[in-house]
Amino acid sequence: MKVLHIISGGDSGGAKTHLITLTKELKNEIDMKILCFFAGDFYNEAKKNGLPVELLNQKNRYDFSVVKKIKNIIRNERFDIVHCHGARANCFAFFAKAFTKVPFITTVHSDYRKDFEGGNLYRYYVYRGLNSISLRFFDYYIGVSPEYKNMLVDRGFKENKIFSIYNGVDFNEKLDCIDRKSFAEKYDLIEQIDKKWVGIAARFDPVKGLDVFIKGAAEVLKGRQDIHFLIAGTGGQKDELERLIENRGIKNNITFLGQIKDMNSFYNVIDINNITSHSESFTYVLLEGARFKKATISSAVGGIPELIKNEKTGLLFESGNYKQFAGCILKLLSDEETAIRYGEDLYTHAKMNFSVENMVKQHVEIYSKVLSNK
Repeated sequence: MKVLHIISGGDSGGAKTHLITLTKELKNEIDMKILCFFAGDFYNEAKKNGLPVELLNQKNRYDFSVVKKIKNIIRNERFDIVHCHGARANCFAFFAKAFTKVPFITTVHSDYRKDFEGGNLYRYYVYRGLNSISLRFFDYYIGVSPEYKNMLVDRGFKENKIFSIYNGVDFNEKLDCIDRKSFAEKYDLIEQIDKKWVGIAARFDPVKGLDVFIKGAAEVLKGRQDIHFLIAGTGGQKDELERLIENRGIKNNITFLGQIKDMNSFYNVIDINNITSHSESFTYVLLEGARFKKATISSAVGGIPELIKNEKTGLLFESGNYKQFAGCILKLLSDEETAIRYGEDLYTHAKMNFSVENMVKQHVEIYSKVLSNK
């Protein structure tokens, strides 16, 4: 079988990690190629990893010449299935679909109704609207957790057209990273090197609940000063977050690290890994932290409770409850033995149930099923 994956090329979050991880192994199982609209973070990493990727060189977001290119590639190279990832891929594939007869699949990486929140209002209403319409015309859907499958069913999508596959990571990959001292020197953290580091990696978007992280940090710091909080990521909400930090009087206790290319080093040096999102599918941040056996705290949203079993492989808190989140931090920092055990158990649980091998196998099975239904 031949499968064509389509993604914008500029993705830098979970969709990027998902497709890079998937296709590194999938290319050994089936004939496949990736199409990108422009050369961004995803495209550059795909090239670096030697993946079969082709650039469409879209001039701007409204350059519809790519529709004809997609159609011709599907026809001329005789692809059996088209598999899309993300709003831009969905929208332009929707137009190309009218000229082909192959099945189109899209992976739902996030709640599409919450995409583009907290940014430009034009992008929010127009891009979100176009994506919502485009999604209705796909043949099949893959949700990255059963919760996302249920979400689609609740919104009127046909249940027999929806699959769910949890994200997976490569637990056999060599984890190259720098040590804590080198990381501290690189990010101007030498004065904080003897403190406990509580970290979060997320884009600066309201759905990621970084305000919960900051408010929780302020609660923790009322009683302890031996902790430093690290935020890795970028986004349009930064000014708002900086004001919140200033208002809470904890400017010297939190460091914005910016966009980190070497995320392995980030997970290696932090003491506690965190997710404070109001909505998630099944985030790679937790799986990547699991490879380093990190004690983990997360909001109980989406498919996360399948990975983070409360008081077994980590701690869960109610979404938005920053005081409960702060209590989780204090609990782990005051009981190092339990924190270590959670990290070890998380690694074991994740390796057994959320490996890249499982993810690839399930994708191949879905492709086979889709083709058998043609």
